[in-house]
Amino acid sequence: MTEATKEKLRNLATSAATRAGWIAALLVAFVIGLMLAAGDPPPKKTKTATRAAAHAGHDHKTGADPKAADETPTEYTCSMHPQVRSPEPGKCPICGMDLVPVQQVKAAKTAGLDPAKVITLTPRARILARIRTFKVRSRETVAGERRLLGRIDYDETRIKTVTAWTAGRIDRLLVATTGQKVRRYQAIAYIYSPEIYAAQSDLIQAAKQVQRLAGATPLAQSAAKAALRSARQRLRLLGVPGGVIKRMERAKQPQRNVAIHTPFGGTVLKRLVDEGNYVRAGTGLYRISDLSRLWVQLDAYESDLPYLKTG
Repeated sequence: MTEATKEKLRNLATSAATRAGWIAALLVAFVIGLMLAAGDPPPKKTKTATRAAAHAGHDHKTGADPKAADETPTEYTCSMHPQVRSPEPGKCPICGMDLVPVQQVKAAKTAGLDPAKVITLTPRARILARIRTFKVRSRETVAGERRLLGRIDYDETRIKTVTAWTAGRIDRLLVATTGQKVRRYQAIAYIYSPEIYAAQSDLIQAAKQVQRLAGATPLAQSAAKAALRSARQRLRLLGVPGGVIKRMERAKQPQRNVAIHTPFGGTVLKRLVDEGNYVRAGTGLYRISDLSRLWVQLDAYESDLPYLKTG
């Protein structure tokens, strides 16, 4: 290889190294430019700018710093036990309820509401819950047809109970099954009552005494008639009808069994005694109802209430 050829090779190597250096320098400059474009460093604040910013955020009336107030941690309390206070949310150590911010409790009490029944949602929670509010309007006239499930029932104002006026033994039932219709003052059972038996004996003796003293002095006749009236009144108080008392008065011997008459008519809903039962005064014997008028019991739900009214 000649000297001229060697010289050319050295020149080519020098020029290649120079170009490589320039290319590297350009790449470094490009990278630095990208870094500067991505984020410029904030300008340094001077002492004057710092004092102005602090003066602008200061409350001249109260002397409080709003930023410092916002950074104050929220205090939490229990709606049922306000004495419980905590700097962090959690559970009430007394009842286990979730602790709520103190501001929420104060706002609820200011509005006249029960804090335990107030639910507060954050703006994000309101969006997720899709809460919508509408203005409440009242409609005076609502027309429509509703189909309701109902059942026929007895008129409670027409249900009555036939009771025994005196103690005794039920010897015979003249109405033994439910569903039978009875008339007013109809005999429905026979009862043996020692009290009625004794009252009959007194009535018969008083009637005989009046007959014996028909020709006696007026004072004696008046006393006998008073005794007769007293015997009649005693039987009336024991539930014996007036027609039956007249028959007893004409009889020679007292009757062993006396009929029980119902004071009202209707249909027998339930028989409460059996033959042979011993009953006391006031014991229920039959439950009777007048079925000429019935009730219709309808099941209406909350959605049906606007369509219903009395009458």
